[in-house]
Amino acid sequence: MEDKEEVKNIEINEVPEEPETKVEESEVKAEEPEIKVEKSEIKAEEPEKKVEESEKKPEIEIPKQEEKKAPKEKKKGGKGKVVGCIIGAVAVLGGGGFGVAYALTSSPEKVALYAISDFLSSKSLGINGVIEVYSNSSLSQNPFKSVKLELKSEQKDSKDFNTNATISVNFNNKEYSVSLGAVVVQDYTIYVKVSSLKEAAKQIIKELGAGNSSYSSYAELYEDLADKVAGEIDDIWWKLSVPELIDEADIVSSSDKEKAKDAYKCLIDAAKKSSEKDYAKIYKDNAFVKLEAHSGDEKFSGKGTAYDVTIDADKFMSFADAMTNEVDGLGLKDCTKKLNDINGVSSKYTTQKLEKDDIKKVIEKMPKMVVTIDGFLFMRSLTGFYTTFGSDASYSGKIDLTFNKNVNKIEAPSDAKPVTDLYKNVVKAYEDWQDTATCKVLKKQSAVAYNTYCDSTTNKIKSQYKSYFKNS
Repeated sequence: MEDKEEVKNIEINEVPEEPETKVEESEVKAEEPEIKVEKSEIKAEEPEKKVEESEKKPEIEIPKQEEKKAPKEKKKGGKGKVVGCIIGAVAVLGGGGFGVAYALTSSPEKVALYAISDFLSSKSLGINGVIEVYSNSSLSQNPFKSVKLELKSEQKDSKDFNTNATISVNFNNKEYSVSLGAVVVQDYTIYVKVSSLKEAAKQIIKELGAGNSSYSSYAELYEDLADKVAGEIDDIWWKLSVPELIDEADIVSSSDKEKAKDAYKCLIDAAKKSSEKDYAKIYKDNAFVKLEAHSGDEKFSGKGTAYDVTIDADKFMSFADAMTNEVDGLGLKDCTKKLNDINGVSSKYTTQKLEKDDIKKVIEKMPKMVVTIDGFLFMRSLTGFYTTFGSDASYSGKIDLTFNKNVNKIEAPSDAKPVTDLYKNVVKAYEDWQDTATCKVLKKQSAVAYNTYCDSTTNKIKSQYKSYFKNS
């Protein structure tokens, strides 16, 4: 009896605690092993205790509630796996698609097509580089040892252009340099600036006078000429407007001036039409450039991969024919007729068709060319062009150019002077030099002649004798 009472007490104590077991799933799970242990103990004593079924039910119901909640967590895990599989499949398919696209667009043929088409369709483009030509002859045979052109040119929106160039000439092992700046804006007004012309001219005069006694006595006069005349040109922006120049031309009749302006307008309209043409499409239809991976180990300035270039003669000929047809459509035939009408010349505008054999001969003589191309897939850009030439001839040279699309806005110089003033200034500078040079020569030859014809205060020809010396 005491044993039975003890069992009842245990069961009574456990049953009231049922609400406390209905806590969060994590707590129920943690307690689950303990409850199962109690059940095993109870079942072991069951033969002696003979516990009633009504008293056992609370113990059986508790694990049933826990078993209903467990499958929910398994479903969540299943959904996660399905989503993971879908994402993985998409990633694999996407990676495969990218691989296919890369393979289709990375062949040398496709790289050339995309890069050159992009180059021809670019409305804004910058070109930087160097072009050099060297003489392979001895100094005694040719005093010109080399000519070097350093170029920086930009085109903005197919209508504005800006170029800065430095030309360096090695003459008798001495280098002379002149810089040139040019700007062309959308109305086709040209702005030009020359720098270092005065210094280069004076250096050449000194060099020519060295070792020549008959010339050296006048070298100072010629240096003064360079100083005065080139000084009117150096480091000044000059505005060159063709219509304004036509108006200033005194030797042209009024009717011819109008014809000249009309012909000029015709050429400008043709240039504008040309800038709107889709030359990239013409190239795509006649892609004549073939590329192969560069075989040398040279380093190039352009970004990307280097390729050796070859030309397909048949496709180049087709391209040239298509371009000729495009040029014919610009209206140049009418422009030529207008120009000829000014001079009373009757001639027809003709275009000469290239022959296939001639094209092949030119291509065979072409030097080795290399281009650099950057980008991936369909986005390819031509970034550089390189070649050397004439190694077996009396001269040799190289071309090293790079291309980019980072072009700033191009504006016309605000301080430019009309080129008509340039002519007036140069003429006046020459006349002033002529006066002073003549007086210097007369002073050396005869004091009487100097005092007769020259003003000692200004060291210039007296006004009454100017016409005499000017015409002599």
